Amino acid sequence: MPPNRSTTKSLAMIILFPLFGLGLTTSSYSTIYSWTAVALVCGSLGTYLLVRLRARWLKRHYF
Repeated sequence: MPPNRSTTKSLAMIILFPLFGLGLTTSSYSTIYSWTAVALVCGSLGTYLLVRLRARWLKRHYF
């Protein structure tokens, strides 16, 4: 079941809250939200690629 809009916003606020504590209050919410979304997508893609590379490496060396 895909997350609904309120769940997504709640998750975004959990991620963004520490950033505002670091003094990012001078930036607009939409800017911070957008950059956070980009960072999460890049991090997820990077994790996926690393897992695929490791699985390929393990398959090559142990099977």
